Amino acid sequence: MAAAKGLLVKVRGDGAGLAAQGGPPRIGGIEAEPILALPPGVGGAGPAAAGDRGATWLRLATDAADTDNPWDHAHDLVARTPALAAAGAQVLAVEPDIAQQWDYRSGAGDRGMAASASPVCAFDDQDPQGGQAVVAGRIAWNAAPDFSQFAAARNRVGAKQANITIAHLDTGFDPNHETLPAGLLTAQQRNFVDDGTGPNNATDHAPAGTLTSNRGHGTGTLSLLAGNKLDGTSPHWPGFTDFVGGAPL
Repeated sequence: MAAAKGLLVKVRGDGAGLAAQGGPPRIGGIEAEPILALPPGVGGAGPAAAGDRGATWLRLATDAADTDNPWDHAHDLVARTPALAAAGAQVLAVEPDIAQQWDYRSGAGDRGMAASASPVCAFDDQDPQGGQAVVAGRIAWNAAPDFSQFAAARNRVGAKQANITIAHLDTGFDPNHETLPAGLLTAQQRNFVDDGTGPNNATDHAPAGTLTSNRGHGTGTLSLLAGNKLDGTSPHWPGFTDFVGGAPL
């Protein structure tokens, strides 16, 4: 398991209560970098709480002893940072800052890495290795009545799916992909990577053909969550005219 690189600390308001003389927030003498501001109502105190000033997530870069569990890593950091306890009610949450690693390998070797390097959205046939379930000749069999009953459950929920909002944090999405959710709220897309495309552009800009960019991952997971209905002409999915995702409406 990956080790934490520091702490992510959620504080009330803008963290100004942890700053000295108008400077940046500091915890235990270490400068804390604000990375995400949450407006009142979603900051952790509850929408009806009096005096709710929202919240801010801070990144605190500090070292800790090596451990096999990043949460143990975080507890170690908290134990060695008395200022966190001294901050009292100003601190709402603390968790490890785990560095994301895209360089992964499956039991079959580099298959996952090779897929992430593909420059296009290519069909990947079912893989029976490692005991994975395979039903040859059937499309979307995993959602069928004799397997998960997933499609039936989704249809039973029906229009109530409109009450569901999914927040999807991933590598970005392909705006031209045929599974793009019909209800995607593009006005609320956000980009947390400094890639020169701006903070309100969450389309996938990962470079194609590299082993660690994982291009297309966000589009794939978004299709599973809320993928649109296909028209029956999709390659390798002939005749399939149902929704791909779990909550597509």
